[in-house]
Amino acid sequence: MDQSNVRRVARRVVIGVVVGAQLFAVVAAYDSDHKVFGFQMFPEASRWSAEIVRVQSDGSVVALQDGWEYRWSDLVRGHGLTNPFPDHHADSGLRHQFALFQGALDWVAANTPADTTTSYLEATVTYTDNGRGPFTRTFRSVTRVVPTP
Repeated sequence: MDQSNVRRVARRVVIGVVVGAQLFAVVAAYDSDHKVFGFQMFPEASRWSAEIVRVQSDGSVVALQDGWEYRWSDLVRGHGLTNPFPDHHADSGLRHQFALFQGALDWVAANTPADTTTSYLEATVTYTDNGRGPFTRTFRSVTRVVPTP
């Protein structure tokens, strides 16, 4: 095989690998919570809102808005998570929003050391899925180690 044939084959291999990688990324995005490569021209028209409570070590439930050492909006930022209480559009779809919200709950539970009474955070999310619903889904943070008095 002469040098021009080697170059031709090499070009075809490189193009095939690049196109194959792009197709893999797009197909994989549709099965992912975060659709980085899964652009959709007409995204879903879903909406969501959340009520967050702190479940104390004694089992009592305290609404986040009823007083706490922390402010949720100071701890969590972006994608409607700063203020999850009013109705929001699910910008990149409900799966993406739910994954971000679960991560926010876990992060807040793990990074609030001054709170010595909360065992875990629990959120009830009310949502519509492309106009269908409303539905509810409950999310729970990781369980914290609460010091005993």
